[in-house]
Amino acid sequence: MIDARDIAAAAVAALTTVPAVGRVYTLTGPEAVSFDQVADVLGRPAGRALRHVRVPAEAVFERLRSAGAEAWFAADMAALHGMLADGYEDVITPDVSALTGTPAAPLARFAADYSTRFTPDAATAGGRQ
Repeated sequence: MIDARDIAAAAVAALTTVPAVGRVYTLTGPEAVSFDQVADVLGRPAGRALRHVRVPAEAVFERLRSAGAEAWFAADMAALHGMLADGYEDVITPDVSALTGTPAAPLARFAADYSTRFTPDAATAGGRQ
């Protein structure tokens, strides 16, 4: 998981720094976290107990199809969903820091900065405050 603010900062650096030209960067946060850990970390600053509910890949496929997605797309997204849930992307790189000079933000910082977005009031307001 990576904070979108780190993606933006890295993109600016990559687009404006000569040494970045022609290089490929893999942007990651500073730690590999499971979906269960994400739920726990996001819930803490909001004072709520959140839990991750693993949805089987077949259910993802069926729901996407029932929403009108093409079969190939639903199959690809269901497969990706399963891969991510199984830890396929448990990779950490120093690329954010290499580009920006600042370490990637941990998920706990994101959670603290946006904790007001993870409340029942925010949900009924469409996440806007």
